[in-house]
Amino acid sequence: MALPAAMRIAAVMNATLRRFGENLKMIRVGQGQSQESLAHASGIAVSYLSQIENGSRNPSLLVIVALAKALNVSTRDLLGDLDP
Repeated sequence: MALPAAMRIAAVMNATLRRFGENLKMIRVGQGQSQESLAHASGIAVSYLSQIENGSRNPSLLVIVALAKALNVSTRDLLGDLDP
């Protein structure tokens, strides 16, 4: 039996947020930055950054841009391949 459309959409959204968070963390760790330093540089709270990396928050476009600037990467690189 197929899942209702709303549940399928929610599953795709959750998977996308997890992939974005994993990509963000991979770039941050690869640069040797702590969550604290990246949060400070991008103007967001450490707890919010942690939630983004864990895939439990949906950051706004402005936050994504701020994170990319703080990491000195393009938004394209930060977003990575988010296709389900």
